[in-house]
Amino acid sequence: MDLLSTEFKKRLENLRFALRKLRSSGAGHLQGRHKGAKSEFHGHRAYQPGDEIETIDWKAYARSDHLFVKEFRGEKESGVVILIDTSRSMSVPKIRFERALEIAALLCYVALSDGASVELRTTGGKSPQAVFRGARGIDTAFHALAKLRADESESAIPKFGALRKPRGRCQVVLLTDLLYETKALLPFFERTGNRADAAVLHVVSEDELHFSNDGVSVLRDAETAEELHVKSDRSFATEFAKQAVTWIEEYQRLCSRNEASFVSFDCAKNLEDIFHEHLVQIPLVG
Repeated sequence: MDLLSTEFKKRLENLRFALRKLRSSGAGHLQGRHKGAKSEFHGHRAYQPGDEIETIDWKAYARSDHLFVKEFRGEKESGVVILIDTSRSMSVPKIRFERALEIAALLCYVALSDGASVELRTTGGKSPQAVFRGARGIDTAFHALAKLRADESESAIPKFGALRKPRGRCQVVLLTDLLYETKALLPFFERTGNRADAAVLHVVSEDELHFSNDGVSVLRDAETAEELHVKSDRSFATEFAKQAVTWIEEYQRLCSRNEASFVSFDCAKNLEDIFHEHLVQIPLVG
């Protein structure tokens, strides 16, 4: 999918509209970020379909005969930080990294459309940080995303050194394949601290969850290109599936201990299905 195409932006706008409708219905986590944070009046903007009814300024409507909504900003709100795993394993299969970029674009679109700031970072350490603000920053952010490649780091272990501890309340989202030991994720939680709403989005390939139960399969290390030929049968495939479940559960527990959201999804699914089936489980931006 071309992140810069008009068609893709239309899909994002449809998802943003769906998010607003879910929020207005009071569905789960979709009430928004930092619900307990102190907020202050920020200004007005024109009403858009899907805006919560309670945000409409009826006095302004009486004066102008036009619908406006009140916007509030959390005290010392520092926006959204999107951290993308750019290790080579994220490019296997190719759709994994493409889907990660689409999700990052969706998060950017929702946050920037609602006037928040977005900071893009990568775990590879080679791409400079970039900060975007407001709806005018959407195209610039998408151009930055389109330039990213999943080959920045020779190691599968992510680098979180460039991730600063937030000075104010914010949301930090990590898009990763989790193809490393759980302890490698600890620096992420150390740096997000207790001032951020952290979310780990696990972009998984179906091949990592299920193994062929007949014949010889070739396992290829995405980082080193080393190959291993494995003969499998039904019992091997069953054990492989059990280990895959254990692998994901370990990360779920780690995120839970650090009060972070965790979502795991198959990268073969399209963006709309991932949004409705998985992303609604986390406190989304906007």
